[in-house]
Amino acid sequence: MRYRSHLAELKTTLSAHQLEVLNSEMVRLHKSALTAYALWLVLSWFGVHHFYLERPWKAIAYILAFTVGAAGLVLGFLLSWVMDETWSLAFRGAAVGGGLVLAGWWFVDLVTLHKQVERYNEEMEAQVIEALREPGGPPRPEQRSRPWPLYLNN
Repeated sequence: MRYRSHLAELKTTLSAHQLEVLNSEMVRLHKSALTAYALWLVLSWFGVHHFYLERPWKAIAYILAFTVGAAGLVLGFLLSWVMDETWSLAFRGAAVGGGLVLAGWWFVDLVTLHKQVERYNEEMEAQVIEALREPGGPPRPEQRSRPWPLYLNN
C-alpha cells in the first residue's frame, strides 16, 4: 500500500503529456491476474505463469522440480523391474521430493498470484515514471538496447 501511495505521489510531478505516455505504456505493459491464474491452472507445472510475469528463474525452478519428479517416477518404476529395489526406492523418493516441492510452490502461487501480478504492474509503472522523469525523457527507440522500460534494468 505504501508503494502505491509513493507511485501516486510521483505521478503528481508529471506533466499532462507525461501522464498520457505513462497511461499508454501501462496499457501495453499491464499484466492481468485473470491471465496469470489461467496459465497457473493449465500450465503451472511448467512455470508458464512465471514466464508471463517475466520471472524466468522461477519458471526454470518449476521446470526442474517437475523434471526431477517425473524422471524419478519413471526411472523408479522401470528400475523396479530390472534392478534391486534400493535404486527403485531412491528414484521414487526423488519423485516424491520433486512433487512435494512443486505442490508447495503451486499452493503458494494459488494464494499469492494476484499480489505477484499487482507487484509486477507497480514495478513497471515505477520504471516508466522513472524513465519519464529523467532529464531528456525516455530514450528514443533507436537509442534503446532493450524494449522500454526494461532498458532501465542494465
